[in-house]
Amino acid sequence: MCGAGRKIICPDMMTVTAWHTPCTSLGTVLWQITQGTRIQLALLCQAHDEQLRIGRASWISKAEPLHETERG
Repeated sequence: MCGAGRKIICPDMMTVTAWHTPCTSLGTVLWQITQGTRIQLALLCQAHDEQLRIGRASWISKAEPLHETERG
């Protein structure tokens, strides 16, 4: 499953985003994500992968895709 809303959560409770609730889509891309001083790995679905790639997750300090699984 996607790590958005599980491992990676938007800390801004004033603006509810899709990163606040657990995403039930299949995670397909492994990312190394830094939020402040916390670094972790998370599998993200295509939609959340796209949001990171275009810079629509401002609370994430740094993010790097590490591996894509085969898409069926």
